[in-house]
Amino acid sequence: KTKYPQGGEKSLVKAVLDREIPSGGLPADAGCLIQNVGTICAIADAFKEGKPLIDRPFTVSGGGCKTPKNLIAPIGVVVGDLIAAGTITLGEDVTKIIAGGPMMGFAMASADFPVVKNTSGVLFLTEAETKAFEEGPCLGCARCAGACPMRLTPVMIHRCLGAGQLERANKFGLLDCIECGSCAYVCPAHIKLVQRFKVGKADLRRARQALQKKGA
Repeated sequence: KTKYPQGGEKSLVKAVLDREIPSGGLPADAGCLIQNVGTICAIADAFKEGKPLIDRPFTVSGGGCKTPKNLIAPIGVVVGDLIAAGTITLGEDVTKIIAGGPMMGFAMASADFPVVKNTSGVLFLTEAETKAFEEGPCLGCARCAGACPMRLTPVMIHRCLGAGQLERANKFGLLDCIECGSCAYVCPAHIKLVQRFKVGKADLRRARQALQKKGA
């Protein structure tokens, strides 16, 4: 059955072939090769038409967007310029702009950011669509573990990161987290788990690099 985040390569391999990509591994380790439709189309354009990857299809949507649509725009064009040109029409009630989707996208300070080769969408959200909750203490309810498509235990990763135990956090699957946001979505304490995991991954990589330099 279709279930977010079904498009992730690990979820696809498990759903279609009932195989698991090992921790830290690639689809090839499970005997698979995965390419999305956009990549295949770009390869075809390059070989059949001699056309390089110079444009990108993406979606503009959200309650603050009066003209939700799918667009094809040149890579490098600034989203703000598309608004100024009338390609995208906004209402007066836009309070948040997200580059990407509602679960995995990044909040942007303004529309002055470019379309890049992996831009999937731009959301213009109203105040009603951007409720901000204050974090509470972790209840230990394990709803995050039940929601995680990678079958990790986000509650334990969060506790290890809070204690500064980076390697122990990775034993619970820190680097296997696909940052889909499912855990944060179901958390009754509204803990910003994904943001903490992103920072934790960066800290772990830096710590490992520092150890390698010392060893060298």
